Amino acid sequence: MKHEDPERLLIAAKEVLAGHISVSEELRERMLEGIVGGKNDLDPVARLSNRELEVFTLIGKGCGAAEIAERLGISVKTVNAYRDHIKDKLYLPSAADLRKVAVEWNSKA
Repeated sequence: MKHEDPERLLIAAKEVLAGHISVSEELRERMLEGIVGGKNDLDPVARLSNRELEVFTLIGKGCGAAEIAERLGISVKTVNAYRDHIKDKLYLPSAADLRKVAVEWNSKA
């Protein structure tokens, strides 16, 4: 993860170059919780953090980045970062796909 200590990043790079997999402690914990806790992967939206879910819900209601930023008291840049995280977690290639899935999900909720 980009917030990791530079020394940890160097160790991770060496592990990867040696053919091993390297993940942060945070990611390792999340993966184990998902396996042990039996989280339901049938609903990919369950992977979102609370704040990501707020942003996702507002996207589904037709709000743009500026409106979401104002409602949540965060910057537009932060909203865009959340949108990128959501797209990654839901395996969505574009903003249009994100809007479509968010609208569909809101209509079911």
